[in-house]
Amino acid sequence: MVIKKKQIELFVQYPEDTCRLNIYNSLIEGGYEDIFSNSPQNIIYYDSINIDTNPLWDTAGFYPYALTAASPCIDAGTMDLPAHIQLPDTDLAGNPRISGGGIDMGAYEYFFVGLPELPQKKPQPLLKAAPNPFNYGTYISYITKESGLIKIEVYNMNGRKVSTLMDVKQLPGSGEFYWDGTDDYGSKLPSGNYLLKLIINNNSVENVKLVKIK
Repeated sequence: MVIKKKQIELFVQYPEDTCRLNIYNSLIEGGYEDIFSNSPQNIIYYDSINIDTNPLWDTAGFYPYALTAASPCIDAGTMDLPAHIQLPDTDLAGNPRISGGGIDMGAYEYFFVGLPELPQKKPQPLLKAAPNPFNYGTYISYITKESGLIKIEVYNMNGRKVSTLMDVKQLPGSGEFYWDGTDDYGSKLPSGNYLLKLIINNNSVENVKLVKIK
């Protein structure tokens, strides 16, 4: 229940009657202090779970008194209802009566439908080798997005550099060349795993694992 008004007044119809008011899982502007009783016979139970704060209604929306995403009324209601009260399947806007972690206070359930997630476009690789695995040799292609000193080097799994394939200064661009699988001395490298590195201005920007087979 959400009540936002100046004051709640509690009256008894006949002097001999006792009027009982139970308030729980509700938002009452002004809280307990704004409940006025005109008779000592009135019994008021005001649960500590009640809220006394701005409900943050969506006043600019299509449905009056609908909740905004920051409303304290979201998931603050209760399913502990008297046996004779049946919870409707939808709220006044036709949305499911329970959405999220629980039922909301008020006549409208906060119901947010997000946009579908778009597939993330994978960034274009800056360094490629094909074929990979390779036997006699492989084609190395690269893309540089900044000018400066461009190096492409090959390392073994022990971290030792075995071959320098490129060491030039150039403008941003792309290129491709063939590597015959030899080291800096022209000897064929043994089969195994290697690491191909693209280094721009002394910063390693991308690595590709190479597999040389017999």
